[in-house]
Amino acid sequence: MSTWADLAVAHLAVTIEDVARHAEIGKGTVYLHWKTREALFGAVFEREVLAAIEELVAGLREDPEAWLPHRLARSYFPAIVGRPLLRGLFLDDAQLLGKLARPGGGGRETRHRAISHDYFDLMTEHGVVHRPGGREDHGRGAEARRRAHSLQHRGQGLDDEGGYTYTSPGAAGRSLTLCCVSSPDQSDVEFSARPQSLMLTFFAVHILGTARAVSSGSVIDVFGRVGITEDAVRTTLTRMVNRGLLERHRRGRKMYFGLTARAQAVLHDGRDRVWRTGAVNRDWDGSWTIVGFSLPEDWRRERHDLRSRLVWGGFGPLQNGMWTAPGRLDVSSLLAGLGLEGYLKVFHAQTAKPTEAAAVVETAFDLAGIAGRYRAFQARWERAEPAAEAADDLARELLLHTDWLGLVRQDPHLPAEHLPGGWPAVAAEALFHTLAERYAAPAREIAAGILDTIELTDDAPAE
Repeated sequence: MSTWADLAVAHLAVTIEDVARHAEIGKGTVYLHWKTREALFGAVFEREVLAAIEELVAGLREDPEAWLPHRLARSYFPAIVGRPLLRGLFLDDAQLLGKLARPGGGGRETRHRAISHDYFDLMTEHGVVHRPGGREDHGRGAEARRRAHSLQHRGQGLDDEGGYTYTSPGAAGRSLTLCCVSSPDQSDVEFSARPQSLMLTFFAVHILGTARAVSSGSVIDVFGRVGITEDAVRTTLTRMVNRGLLERHRRGRKMYFGLTARAQAVLHDGRDRVWRTGAVNRDWDGSWTIVGFSLPEDWRRERHDLRSRLVWGGFGPLQNGMWTAPGRLDVSSLLAGLGLEGYLKVFHAQTAKPTEAAAVVETAFDLAGIAGRYRAFQARWERAEPAAEAADDLARELLLHTDWLGLVRQDPHLPAEHLPGGWPAVAAEALFHTLAERYAAPAREIAAGILDTIELTDDAPAE
């Protein structure tokens, strides 16, 4: 592949034959992997993108302040222009890109605009930047600057999974995690949830099953109790509408938000995992579901999507291209929509000598990581005053349920008999049930007093 990069950078009218001759391999060997010149170019370009991303990530590890907008631009530009292929795409260099170039630069502008929007939406969600124009604009700007500059004073450093965590000085006093969640064994770091996770919890607890929609003002009120700004709430609501999770309903000058059918399915699944499936698998029948797959080398996005779905479904990697999960699972539903049926092999099976079920569990799943997350949950919530920074029991309920659901969704629900003694999920689940019962009635009472909702009928139009 470096051969093609060398030739492409030289701005030659390169053919597959040129690449094969330069690499001293047969042309057929090249065609086994890439059917066209453009496909080969795309694979090389993707490699260059990954290298640029790795350079940016390395810079973030060295200096976490580099993610701030004015610093990120300084890192981003050299990472692009220092690589001729990426610079060509950045500038829509027709001589270099050939058929891949987009006349007029429209493609470039669209790409950059989308990336910028996603970046600043994420910063807004976390209260690090703000959108000007509101009555509280000056205060929000000051708070955003204060959050950003607090990097210089609070808990600087990368966690064990490569994410960056610092404690926000905002009303909630909770940590902010960028890039990924904090390491599960960091029990001294407070729980940090993204606004969308909190939003899903809110709708699951107070709206799911009611055929009602809730006003944006009510949501802003609730989320203010956990330190989420109005800007972040509005951004999150908009993004969830765009992702097909919420739908808008206008009544006069007010905007209400209700759940889509897709969101209801997601939330019912979460409710089942919390209240029916539970955190401990005591009813395993000894069976396994096995998924084998082999995708073309350059299908990185498809491979990522497949692995993400498998992890969501409780699968772990047994070996290269083979994943397994305890029980007889419906893989067709889990992987629906990916379009990979022709590349998969699915089996229901049981282990046989010399393979032991305990060895499968230890090989395919990160037991230490799973246990660490449950212990961290206990450390956060097994206190005289858990979530003391929250405004009231409605806020504490929201944080508790979001924290717990995040745990059980990452738990592959492994057979209890093959887990280490004193498995912490048992005590953590009992703690969750105790606190959920404690907060439920007060939270309902508070919600009844502040939530402005409307009833949705079958003919109620959505915007």
